[in-house]
Amino acid sequence: MGQVWPMVTIGIIAANDWILKARWPGWISGKLSDFGLCFLLPIILVSLGEWVTWLWTLSQQRRWTPPGPILSGLACGVTILYFTLLQLSPTWSVFHTAWLHSLFSNIRFVATPDPTDLLALPMVGLAWLYLNPKSRKPHLS
Repeated sequence: MGQVWPMVTIGIIAANDWILKARWPGWISGKLSDFGLCFLLPIILVSLGEWVTWLWTLSQQRRWTPPGPILSGLACGVTILYFTLLQLSPTWSVFHTAWLHSLFSNIRFVATPDPTDLLALPMVGLAWLYLNPKSRKPHLS
């Protein structure tokens, strides 16, 4: 069941961006993708980091070991910084949409800075817990 939450998150973001926002625009559809992004981006960054470190150790003919909580913490920190800049800086918002458009030229991207979107930042903490299951405290029965 480990990969279920990222896949559910991708589904929610896709449904929200392509269906809900068009049919029922409003506060909830405006925030849903932000919550999804704050959960999913650290997971994507950790996956990319693990892939890069694996390739590097392969090129050095060394034994690969997963980076662990340090990479998770770095990915969460980058997510917090990136998302905060996206919500507070119009210049960063323009950079963000231009960067996305350069990657996916057939999709129109819109990013409007909105400080209330920072309500989604606690999802980064949930992503950290997802990435580091050993850090969770056991439930007392």
